[in-house]
Amino acid sequence: MDSHHYFPTMEVLELGGFNKELIGLLECPVCFNCMSAPILQCVNGHIICATCKPRLSRCPICCSEFLETRNNFAESLAENLLYPCINSDEGCCVMVKRKKMAQHNSSCPFRIYDCIPCKNIGCTWQGRRLGIIPHMKEAHKEMAWMIWKNESLFYENFDLITDFVDVDVINAHDNVFFYYFKRDAAKRCIFFSVQYVGPKEEASLYKYTIVLEAPGGHPRLEFSNYTHSDIESFEASIDAGKCFNLGFGLMKLFVDPFNQFHFKLFVEKLDDEDDDDGENDVPAEA
Repeated sequence: MDSHHYFPTMEVLELGGFNKELIGLLECPVCFNCMSAPILQCVNGHIICATCKPRLSRCPICCSEFLETRNNFAESLAENLLYPCINSDEGCCVMVKRKKMAQHNSSCPFRIYDCIPCKNIGCTWQGRRLGIIPHMKEAHKEMAWMIWKNESLFYENFDLITDFVDVDVINAHDNVFFYYFKRDAAKRCIFFSVQYVGPKEEASLYKYTIVLEAPGGHPRLEFSNYTHSDIESFEASIDAGKCFNLGFGLMKLFVDPFNQFHFKLFVEKLDDEDDDDGENDVPAEA
């Protein structure tokens, strides 16, 4: 059997183990945290983190005096090693350099989430991605949209005068999505967006379709786009022109005499496009 299929894998495993051993060498002997600059040292070269050193008069390993100089080699090593994500215990396998860790942590799909739809009205829940739907069904059932039949959906008491924002959670295709709707009176425009909650690169595996239909069936307006990553805020998507928007001039055509705004929203998995029975299309109720 061709050995070329095996040596790269073994090398990666060996390098990973070596990297882990080096991280262990950078563990502070007092707090046991992995050190980063500034890293201090005693006269015998034992290193200690800058947080613990002020609390001690002598080295905790050899009892010698501390130097005022930093250990440049240890700091350089700490800067170039790969570190596991803080969510590694939850399943994240990403390893990055320390300087990129904060950026990864902010977008890690295994990170802690707030209750996005209800945070602004006092909900303090925090949890992992898989806990979002159970929380919504238990605490905010009316804002947790599941799979519904193909039917017309609507907002009641809809006007084109006041500001209005609606945020809900969609459970579709065994995944979580955030639905956003905004009516901006100052901009005289409405905005729709659907965000995929999970790895950024998977957002393009799904698309959302918004269908607006005036009373009587005409005019009819349809818009489709890939779902957006939840890493990018709804407001950022609006500013970048990435989400569906419609001015009040046209919007008034879709509001009926009873001040109801009818629309349909579908979330579709792209590899299910050939499915003709519609079971993989997920309308969301407003």
